[in-house]
Amino acid sequence: SQGDKTLLDALIPAVDKLEEFARQTPEDLVPAVQAAASVADDAIEGTRQWPAKRGSQSYAGDRTIGTLDPGIVAVAIMLRAVAAQLDTQSAQ
Repeated sequence: SQGDKTLLDALIPAVDKLEEFARQTPEDLVPAVQAAASVADDAIEGTRQWPAKRGSQSYAGDRTIGTLDPGIVAVAIMLRAVAAQLDTQSAQ
């Protein structure tokens, strides 16, 4: 669940941001994905000081405080890549 220092801490807010854009301006896909990527990027640092509660990092407990969660980083990287690709395609 959200708050456990897992990829869900980036994915859930990113999807929420996409849904927000879809309600307001459904035709603007590029800004929506860029905003979702930004939210996922924020989760990278926003969860750094949390202990991991799920996944393989949870075995290290409080030693994960101050570290990045690989799942959160992966979600952010993927969303940035999708946003960049969409931006490139829309510029053509």
